[in-house]
Amino acid sequence: MAAKKSALPGIGAARVKVLLILLPLLVIDFVAVAQEREGEFFVGLAALYLTSFITAAAAFATGRFLRGRVVFARIGLGPVVKRSVVGDRLVVRRALPIAVSGLILPGPARFGRDWRLINLTGTAISTVLMVVGAVTLPLYGALTYCWGLGLVLAVVLSTRDPLAGRFLAARVFTRPTPRNDPVLADPRRTAAERAVVDAQFGDFIAAERTLEELRATSSRPEEGIALLESEILAARGDFVAALRVEMPLAPDAPPALAAARTARHQARTAKLLLLAAEQNPARAAQAVPMARNQLKKLAATPYRASADRSGRSLLALQTGDPTIAAREARIALALARTPLTTADALCALAVASSMQGKAKAARASLDQAARLAPWYPRLTTVQRIIATRAGTAVLPPVDAAADTSSVFDDPWSAPSRD
Repeated sequence: MAAKKSALPGIGAARVKVLLILLPLLVIDFVAVAQEREGEFFVGLAALYLTSFITAAAAFATGRFLRGRVVFARIGLGPVVKRSVVGDRLVVRRALPIAVSGLILPGPARFGRDWRLINLTGTAISTVLMVVGAVTLPLYGALTYCWGLGLVLAVVLSTRDPLAGRFLAARVFTRPTPRNDPVLADPRRTAAERAVVDAQFGDFIAAERTLEELRATSSRPEEGIALLESEILAARGDFVAALRVEMPLAPDAPPALAAARTARHQARTAKLLLLAAEQNPARAAQAVPMARNQLKKLAATPYRASADRSGRSLLALQTGDPTIAAREARIALALARTPLTTADALCALAVASSMQGKAKAARASLDQAARLAPWYPRLTTVQRIIATRAGTAVLPPVDAAADTSSVFDDPWSAPSRD
């Protein structure tokens, strides 16, 4: 058991943040009970829920008013009832239809400004409501409300964005520049990031058109172009080619931005390595140790909780721990906002279920992934894995790349390769 735990680098920061919020609330609840004023505590909890609904809805409405694209919409609370692709968005419906939230992708013309306005809306409303709650709610309700809302707000604003390395508060309240925050400030990087979303929805025509336009007007290597090219290749199932894409880094990037980019590439590299090994098991002997090394480095960074979790579930599958693989895949599924990222998590769940002998659950996860991203070649690989484990008809193996030796002998030029 110890060997399996050490094979997968741990993440503790998220648990610490949850304890920081929950433990003081439990203390307030205990004191309120002792004073026979438990009702005030629940009034504070109700106000917290209402505030979360109001702020999410307001930010969503702001994004729509600014004509942003709804990439992801979550309707309701509780267990997931259905996931579906509706037009150009991913919709998740939950059991209790009493809340609405989502992800809005700002328009290309004023991407940075609109992104900041959308996030500022939620922050400003939360702050105002916290002041109002402190004045109007009864004592233990006000303590519960202000502590919970204030700490959540502090945790959110002090979270480092995995694309820029800056705290979310800095991204919202200070002006981005091409040097410290290219995703918000650089129109070319903005176009590339939007096209990455197109690729993750299977719209390869739009994504490749943007890629060609960016290449035609580029006089030097750019990270945004490289990431877009890699994402298109990965979405098409050519994981080895995606690994070969060189990731340039600006030599004068601020330390926070350089660290964020490196962490993103570490997560990306590990995921692609393990997808290549899943596609062709002959690659596993070289790919798995390299991927584990990348994930260990990532686990030592401030981005370990916010980075793509797909590599962690894939590593657990490769090291024979379906329980951890399923846990990490469920976390990735909860964070997924596009058909591709959702399908990746469902594929990992399908393989983990098949390893545990749960053939029906494996089939259900794979079928759901196929409904969301029928164009994704990984589905064929996972179907073959499940069929082999179940002893049923086996599909023909996926063709390996013509020559992969150079990739594994001299890994791709990601900044985290050492």
